[in-house]
Amino acid sequence: MISENCSDTVGLPPNKNVQHIYNPFFRQRSNIPPGPRYSSPCDKNDITLGKSSPLRIVSFNIKGFNSNKNYFDELLDKHDIVLIQEHWLFNYEKELLKQHHSDFITFSRQIDDNEPLSPISKPRGDRGIAILYRKSMSTMFSQLPDGDNRIQAIEISTTKDPICLINVYLPSRGTDKGHDAYRAALDILKELLLKYQRTHSIIIAGDFNASFRRQYKDTQDELFKNFCKENQIELPSNYPIDHTYHQGDSKSQIDYILTKSRENDDESTEYMQVKILREGHNTSDHYPVSAEFSVRLQTAQKQLNGDIVTKINWEKVDKTSYEQNLKEELKDRKYLNMRTPYGIEQATNQLISGLTNALNLSYPRRKSKFSRKKKISWSPQLAKAVGLSKKAFYLWKKVGSPPSKNNIYNLKRLETKRSVRSIQRQQTADKRIKLHEEIMMASDRDKDLFFRLIKTQRSSSSQFTHTLRTEEKEASTPNEINNVFKDHFEKLAKTNSNPNFNIGHDNLVKLDMETIVNICENQEITIQPVTSTEITKRISILKRKKAGDVEGLTAEHLIYGGTELTEFLVTLINNIFYTKHVPEVIKKGLLTPVHKKDKDPTIPSNYRGITVISIICKILELCIRARIEGTLNKHQNKLQKGFTKGASSINIALLISEAINEAKDKNECLILITLDAEKAFDVVDHIHLFWKLYHQGINGATWLLIKELYNKTTTQVKSQGYISETFVNEQGVKQGGILSANFYKAYNKNILDTLESTNIGIKIGTNYVGCPTCADDIMLCAGSEHDASTQLRIIENCTKNDRVKINSKKTEILMINKKNKDINLQLFNEKIDEKQNIKHLGIERQEKNNPNVENRISVARATMYSLLGAGLHGINGINPLLSYKLWRTYVIPRMLYGIEILNITKTDIQKLEAFQKNF
Repeated sequence: MISENCSDTVGLPPNKNVQHIYNPFFRQRSNIPPGPRYSSPCDKNDITLGKSSPLRIVSFNIKGFNSNKNYFDELLDKHDIVLIQEHWLFNYEKELLKQHHSDFITFSRQIDDNEPLSPISKPRGDRGIAILYRKSMSTMFSQLPDGDNRIQAIEISTTKDPICLINVYLPSRGTDKGHDAYRAALDILKELLLKYQRTHSIIIAGDFNASFRRQYKDTQDELFKNFCKENQIELPSNYPIDHTYHQGDSKSQIDYILTKSRENDDESTEYMQVKILREGHNTSDHYPVSAEFSVRLQTAQKQLNGDIVTKINWEKVDKTSYEQNLKEELKDRKYLNMRTPYGIEQATNQLISGLTNALNLSYPRRKSKFSRKKKISWSPQLAKAVGLSKKAFYLWKKVGSPPSKNNIYNLKRLETKRSVRSIQRQQTADKRIKLHEEIMMASDRDKDLFFRLIKTQRSSSSQFTHTLRTEEKEASTPNEINNVFKDHFEKLAKTNSNPNFNIGHDNLVKLDMETIVNICENQEITIQPVTSTEITKRISILKRKKAGDVEGLTAEHLIYGGTELTEFLVTLINNIFYTKHVPEVIKKGLLTPVHKKDKDPTIPSNYRGITVISIICKILELCIRARIEGTLNKHQNKLQKGFTKGASSINIALLISEAINEAKDKNECLILITLDAEKAFDVVDHIHLFWKLYHQGINGATWLLIKELYNKTTTQVKSQGYISETFVNEQGVKQGGILSANFYKAYNKNILDTLESTNIGIKIGTNYVGCPTCADDIMLCAGSEHDASTQLRIIENCTKNDRVKINSKKTEILMINKKNKDINLQLFNEKIDEKQNIKHLGIERQEKNNPNVENRISVARATMYSLLGAGLHGINGINPLLSYKLWRTYVIPRMLYGIEILNITKTDIQKLEAFQKNF
């Protein structure tokens, strides 16, 4: 309950006779131990399981994010949780908050979340709320789904009951209609309180637009007080009575941090001290309300320190010096001239160390701390303006804070405050203009830089997960997360027995492999040697500005190596071809987990492992691919179009569209089934792969070299600056490897060949199209339930033989011209779900085979919003020609992808044209 004895006077010194009520949620102590000012838990390793730790929160009506950024930065540096109201950002601008401070995670809501506004006709800023909390403490917080664009909440985990922290921005005072809006907002808040009051301790903070302490009677104040009384919402003890809002001569206390009392709470372990922060360089007409209290946190998080090497800027490397230094490093050919495994190992080590040393001599790199605190970037002009504003505020406060606009001290305070706001807005505009100029210049001169700048503006600041969970444990620190990733991918790399696999077929393959090895060893089929011209060509197609391998080597190390390096590589690779020995050091891979879109980021299986192989191994694989690709393409099934020169996934999608159209024209039933292979590239069995390659024409020394290339390959996992221990790959082809796509197509060829040989499935004319495929995306097309069931039995048999698992829960059915009866199709004794629409190769399929223009326009609009940071908006963005280039390069392809193979109507075209005209 709120004390009836609270002073109605705002702005006066606290009344020592005020009687404060007892709040069982907080235990009052005589004082808080003095410690370093504004120290944060993330600055000290004192967040410990079961022990009380200080937590600092602040609530602030910022009155426009863009015009008060620098003061906002100060609040972020001094607090662990920041709740803001009225950030005046719209849905398409929410990334601005996320990218503003790299140490914080942002949970924001905008006024137009339900119906996003177009950035082209942006109205005046209004409303908006956000909660920002430190990434280093993210395992303690969970975002709650409740509320709307005026009310939001997060959960703070503690050893006792969790805390529900609610951020509110309630409607302003005004007419009866305004009071209705206020009542509606209170109803939403009440529902949230009812949901969490039995299981959580509750703190409510924000701009309530009502006061406990106004000097005159106000309807909205009464609504607010009655609501607090009915729901046992209280002011913490010793709450300050100063005002938090000022406008002209009027001022009031309408910003609060409140708590909800709980029954039978006999073990209070928290204490809260609330302050109203009055600082001169704050350009808002609200003052922040700050609170510090102690909590016993449920999980521990330590700040991790370490050293990392800065990325190489090859534009600053002395290329001539690098080439000369490398020539000196490689002049000793003692090991290179040995055509033995030992000589190859030593020559490869010499090459790797030579590349590294040559660069270090030409471009000494400095080391940087792993966790460097972000500094507030103030220009000299802004720093001077802030200093004057603070001084004016101090003098105004010293003479008693006169509210009159004619007072010289108040006039000076307002003048310096406007100056700070104006400079901040100007600097934001200058930064935006500079970025637009860089993009416009890059569009004409440097294509790579152009796309890199656009990608930077579109990317999200939150690249890493802060929690990773398995059935056995939960990881919360970067090192622990890296170890969990390592365990997950190591498990995938191990050959596991499965009762569904055909053991008899496995034994026959292993027996056949012994014969194949003997045949290849006795064959006199050699590998065509490489030449200097070929090596130069292979190096030239390497992509620049990519991540380094395990040894830190990139494509640029080879590109700028000169003729001496080329000759060294020619001899080394020819020695490898001759001995069929691949050096151990280039069999290492560096795997980075990449999150799958729209999947839970806390589950390891929702990440795809992309491996960076050794740059020397990449050259070797390019040379091998040139020698086997023609043979493998001759054996490739005609319905497989993935990673095939001169073919596209659209070719496969066109076959499916034609099958749908023919079924509709003939009024015949058509059953489409999408298959999902679990971890397709990760579980390719090596023995079966080599067996299949031999039967597809790869033999002799080439076959033996490929077998050696995959023998005892190793991987390390890299995430958030940590690199795991090494593990051996017993199965799988590396996603990111040069040969991986070719080998996977050879591996799943048997499924397509078997389906085609049985002739079960639909035909268009005399052409069989029963299983159109792109890499691992297979779609079965059948004309009847019997044919579909037979195809599924073939899939079961082939996958058992090939040691592949199909996920029946992700397998889906779409019926065309359904004959009013349910079908019962099963895969591995599990019924397959029938859907109204399915997605295959990025194209949504429906019975009518139409392009679903509404969804396409929605995707295009979202893409357009993501390009706002790059200047795709209004007359204050980039010039119209470049805006058109962005529209044509990014928006149009996403909106129209695959539309040429679907049945588009005149109405669909009109909708697309209307959207483009509005742009």
